[in-house]
Amino acid sequence: MHDAIVPKNWAKGLTKATDARIARAAEAHRGLRCGRRSTVDRRRGPGSRLEPLFWTPALAYAVGLAATDGCLINTGRHVAFVSTDRDLMETFLACIGRRSSNFRKDGNAYRAQLGDVELYRWLSETGLTQRKSLTLGAVQVPAELFLDLVRGLFDGDGSISHYVHRPVSRKYPRYLYRRLTVRFRSASPEHLRWLQKKLAEVLSIKGAVVQQSKDRAHNMYALQYTKYASISLLTKLYEDQESPRLRRKWLIWEAFKAQPVTTRPYRRRKKPH
Repeated sequence: MHDAIVPKNWAKGLTKATDARIARAAEAHRGLRCGRRSTVDRRRGPGSRLEPLFWTPALAYAVGLAATDGCLINTGRHVAFVSTDRDLMETFLACIGRRSSNFRKDGNAYRAQLGDVELYRWLSETGLTQRKSLTLGAVQVPAELFLDLVRGLFDGDGSISHYVHRPVSRKYPRYLYRRLTVRFRSASPEHLRWLQKKLAEVLSIKGAVVQQSKDRAHNMYALQYTKYASISLLTKLYEDQESPRLRRKWLIWEAFKAQPVTTRPYRRRKKPH
């Protein structure tokens, strides 16, 4: 005996209260979710970005990191990021919406190579190019996110140092001066001159671009700020306690603030009357 043929629209008008088959089907689906998958579920693979890109302080910071320690590969879709600091690598990946495990150890450094057309185009539009080390100029981000970009540039290729100096210790042993210096390094002097100009406009601080090294295949330059300009700059860079940062550089700034040294200027001897 053959099974009866059931028409496609057999359930039209029926409910679980009037038909046992509808009731069984409803019970089987209890607790299951229906509908379209969210953006998070539509990943191309385990290494794909979790969410679409849009401007945030974290992304502006990541652009600063990419401008210093990243590169665009000539495939038109691949972005590489290399760092000797594992924390910085994980922070970069988190800021662009990647999983923190999307990298590998390569000698003494960590390396992530990401296939991501949207990220590649995004970085290209900010001013990054292939083989950017010698040609990098201005980096375009929204004005309100400029200092987040600067913090990324600082954590990528910048440095901070401070120490207590006794400039005339033999004659004036009590004369102490606490020095604080912030530097941004690059093989592109054009980029540093752009950064120097923008920081002067935003924070009214003056810095100097100097040539640091002639021993390499390409000259290296530094934009450096002395004590009071560095204080103004670092105060603004770390104004938001929740902003992404490289912890070891931030701790140097915290140590500077926690251990003030009172300067004792020497006095010239009065001439005898």
